[in-house]
Amino acid sequence: MSDSPTQPRFSIVTVCLNCRDDLEKTFESIRCQKFKDYEWCVVDGGSQDSTGEFLRSISMVGFGWTSEPDDGIFDGMNKGIERATGQYVIFMNAGDLLADDSVLTRVHEAIGDASPGLVYGDAIEFDGKGNEHYKRARDPAANRYSMFTHHQSQFYLLSCLKKDGFSQKYELSADWALTTRILRRRDALRVEGPVCRYLRGGVSMRPERRRQINSEMFEIHRTEQGVSLPIAFLLSVSKLSANKLREVAPGLYDRIRFRRAN
Repeated sequence: MSDSPTQPRFSIVTVCLNCRDDLEKTFESIRCQKFKDYEWCVVDGGSQDSTGEFLRSISMVGFGWTSEPDDGIFDGMNKGIERATGQYVIFMNAGDLLADDSVLTRVHEAIGDASPGLVYGDAIEFDGKGNEHYKRARDPAANRYSMFTHHQSQFYLLSCLKKDGFSQKYELSADWALTTRILRRRDALRVEGPVCRYLRGGVSMRPERRRQINSEMFEIHRTEQGVSLPIAFLLSVSKLSANKLREVAPGLYDRIRFRRAN
């Protein structure tokens, strides 16, 4: 359970910038949760649209927000870690949705009196065109290859986040590096069912950013995972092949990796 009577069970950290409509969707998926022992920490990067107006209109127990320029998504997420007080933290950025109104209940019950370093579940990816795909989380051992589930489907023990945080040396892959460090020290607990609904098309999915992502992943294999140069090369080639298949034959890739969610 929580370390103290006043410590919330969960902190939900949301980073946003000029995306009021997406932020409202995230808010609705949080507000409808049946389990209410949580706080919502919004870190706005200095939005110039009506995001601030929306945030000022929210009256909810456990809600707090800041708005100031930052150095990118992971810098904003680190600021969220500094503000978080819950036992476990999940990062649901603007547009990310909790899968249903029982997510926090299921995770709370699965944890019980234990304190795993990481709690994870499945994800549903959607494309905004009515298509949804169910992405079952791999075993954490598969994290050696790449992120074994979306970071939006992972709850991190706050004390682990306070120790590590997101490394700013990885502009696009800091979530994988952080997960790797935590899994090397702590155990992980699986929660059955989907944790998040995730809109496809984020920064890391853009083909023009693949070269940078590949470089960062190779560095993570070598420095965070400590694998040999030949193994790092083989893992990188395998991931590159999978990404190429997703780019040239997305339908085939989806049939291999996902199951239909609708």
